[in-house]
Amino acid sequence: MLDQPLDLRDSADRFVAEFNRHRDRPRLVALVSPKCAECLAGARSAQTALTQSRGRAALFLVWMKGLPEDERNIAETRAHEFGDDDIHQFWDGQNLLGTLVATRLGRDGLIAWDIYLGFASGLAWDEEMPKPTGWLHQMGDAAWASDRERALAHELESRIRHLLNECAN
Repeated sequence: MLDQPLDLRDSADRFVAEFNRHRDRPRLVALVSPKCAECLAGARSAQTALTQSRGRAALFLVWMKGLPEDERNIAETRAHEFGDDDIHQFWDGQNLLGTLVATRLGRDGLIAWDIYLGFASGLAWDEEMPKPTGWLHQMGDAAWASDRERALAHELESRIRHLLNECAN
């Protein structure tokens, strides 16, 4: 576990390497703003679901610029709140992963954030991001995705647990 989130700088390579290193188990990738209250609640829900998986899953918590005031130092402060050996934290000040995820989900030109993607064991990120086994979001923009992927705050934790279970089977 690192005390500070790993800085992606101008390349997703560091994230991809860590993602692939843990392909032996289900992975949950959360792209969240360190200043957004809904994102922080979502990150806590993801952390709780991870704890309940008893080490059978890994969480990749990507702090990003969802809001204009998001900065690396704020992400570093948040990282201390989420310290756990099964949580791999990153700072993405360029929104590289948010752009890649949006493109993978068919939303070119947008940036995905406050989004939770589940990946089954064995999936590797080779030339491009693998298709997620499933995903959820809390974004208010109804054009982003169908109601099936939208999770309200009060149901997010149970929906993330369900998603992790789907990834484990």
